[in-house]
Amino acid sequence: MLKHFGLKVCLVTSLALGMLGTVATSAASAQYDRRDRAQDWQIGGSLGFYSSALGRSAVSLGFTGAYYFTDNVRLMPRLSLGFDDGLTLFTLMGDVHYVFDIKSGPIGLRALKPFAGGGLGINIADTGGNTYAGFTIALAGGLDYYLTRGFSLGTEMDFMIPITLAGDNFIFQWQVVTAKYLF
Repeated sequence: MLKHFGLKVCLVTSLALGMLGTVATSAASAQYDRRDRAQDWQIGGSLGFYSSALGRSAVSLGFTGAYYFTDNVRLMPRLSLGFDDGLTLFTLMGDVHYVFDIKSGPIGLRALKPFAGGGLGINIADTGGNTYAGFTIALAGGLDYYLTRGFSLGTEMDFMIPITLAGDNFIFQWQVVTAKYLF
């Protein structure tokens, strides 16, 4: 199961660095104009990986939605699927994030939106013969970089503590590349 994990991490990291390089080179030309986010909706997707205390790992694909209650507070339900040899992971979370607004500095810096938060959810793991399910608590943090008023690229890390998932003390999830659209 782990023999291909290093290759997968390298591929995902290369993809992420390529996308972030594109962000960096286009930052000077991005016409970021701050917009109020209160009562806006957001959808997005992500690519990354899971890793657990027991050495299990999987490439993950994620889907998110968000509703902004204020410019800085969003409710963000998300679904993540993880796949590797003999392992399938399913995570359904409900997060609340506080989005930090950088109000001064160059346009490129104001387009950066760091966030922190946490949530509750469900993890289901299928190891090919055994299925484990349980509730989890998550702590999250990351960055969104707005290339336009509505489109952002970013990254997110989650430290999940399963409450009832047998065997795992924690699950780390890094969504290396996220893409979100605000409307």
